[in-house]
Amino acid sequence: MPQVTLESSTVERMKAYAEPLVDTLDTVILKGLDAIDMLKAKTSEPTSAERIFNPASPPNLAYTTVKSIVWKGKRLSPAEAYWNPLMFIVIRECVKHMTKEQVRNLILCNKVTGKKEDNGYKYVDEVGVSIQGQDANNAWKTTYNVLRALKMPVEVIFAWQDNPKAATPGAIGKFAVTFD
Repeated sequence: MPQVTLESSTVERMKAYAEPLVDTLDTVILKGLDAIDMLKAKTSEPTSAERIFNPASPPNLAYTTVKSIVWKGKRLSPAEAYWNPLMFIVIRECVKHMTKEQVRNLILCNKVTGKKEDNGYKYVDEVGVSIQGQDANNAWKTTYNVLRALKMPVEVIFAWQDNPKAATPGAIGKFAVTFD
């Protein structure tokens, strides 16, 4: 673990953002980094030019880049704002509400029961299954299927890359998954 030396004035300033008896210097720094991530996400958020799509009948998501994800009322970090990480997040949430077998049945993409970590598979211990990394279309298909079973909302803003193979190069889209 790296050792960091902080000026006493920096530590005093950090105390203004710390919750006494809860936060450490590390958690205060993480709060600051989260705030910076939120600012970056807000400055890259699309304007009213975004098109809202039906999440149950999505457009072709090939050559898209996820711009932001709001899950359970919280914006995911930029490191999590990709199609596959979102899929894994909702699968892990699902196992909190259903049996492992029920969750396995909701996963529509390539999966293998047990631990397999080659050929692009990632093991999800909570479900006891290995899932192969997916393209944007298949990752969303599984994500939406699990969200529908959970009846949990999510908001995903994405943009098509400036690529002639993209469905609508340069356009911005949004899925606003809600269940009433």
